[in-house]
Amino acid sequence: MASIPYGYRIENGRPVIIPEEAAKIRVFLLSYLAGNAIEAAGQAADIPLCRQALTRILRDSLYAGKQNYPAILPESQQKKAADAWEKRTHPGNKRCRQPVRVRHQFRLRQPKKELLAEPPERLAERLYALITPSRNGAAVLSRTEEAAVLSRLYAPDSPAPGKRKERA
Repeated sequence: MASIPYGYRIENGRPVIIPEEAAKIRVFLLSYLAGNAIEAAGQAADIPLCRQALTRILRDSLYAGKQNYPAILPESQQKKAADAWEKRTHPGNKRCRQPVRVRHQFRLRQPKKELLAEPPERLAERLYALITPSRNGAAVLSRTEEAAVLSRLYAPDSPAPGKRKERA
């Protein structure tokens, strides 16, 4: 069962407005439209709800008499509050950050065929045997061990890590 929205109670199976809470909702809406933040407007109206519940009051059309609930707010005022919330949280292309495309600097190479024929458990054992603990407790490979592992794993025609193939 869904929860009953703030400002309403159910009597005889129908939603009924709670006058004290409806007055708080109107004060909250006017405070928000005056420029206050959601939390500040909620505190000014003495509404004991979290930010998400206050956002629901601003955005939900049931407070304007939709979805079989009696209207606490005029529809125009509720729409104005929902538009103000949308504008504040999604201010447009100028201020919204655009996603950044990151180009990777690495390429995967094919392992040698003889290593692919080896059972994965055996290959893992071989690789883990090369790991030694460092002074601070982290496990690391020495540079020579790392080079040996890479030379065993990758085909001789592929470039070493960090180096590119020369163009013909």
